[in-house]
Amino acid sequence: MTEIRNKHELLAQINEGWTELIAFLDSLSDEQLTHTYPPDGWSIKDVLAHITFWERYALERLQEAGRGEEPRMMGNVPDTTIDEVNSGALVSGRQQTLAEVRADFEETHAALVPLVEVLPDSADDPWWSVWPDTELPWQVIQWNTVDHYAEHLVDMLQWVGRE
Repeated sequence: MTEIRNKHELLAQINEGWTELIAFLDSLSDEQLTHTYPPDGWSIKDVLAHITFWERYALERLQEAGRGEEPRMMGNVPDTTIDEVNSGALVSGRQQTLAEVRADFEETHAALVPLVEVLPDSADDPWWSVWPDTELPWQVIQWNTVDHYAEHLVDMLQWVGRE
């Protein structure tokens, strides 16, 4: 996906992707949301918990920057480490009910969007100086929202035969 470096465009893409994702989820039964699908045995509920985990990661980094702290980034980690992180999020999500996962999914997103809305427009704003690289906040937000929705929506559509 094209890198987005404009707050208004990023918000528009987040809202568009979120709206598409919610419309899809709202069209499914609880059985479809909790059924496990090949090849990895994940359910759509599992994917929601996974997306929530990564949106919360972005949310926490933006909150740290908002407090004037350098965001605690994972950095360049091997795919095996990301797989371990994702496995932990999967286990955690499976311990929750569908209603709990869905509520956490929506609450996390609702907390993230206002922080994106107040991103400073000026590159001279001190908020940007706490980041090791001024590209990083854009990437953290885009990768954990817009790009992530699109990546997993494709899989979920295939799972329920709507490809």
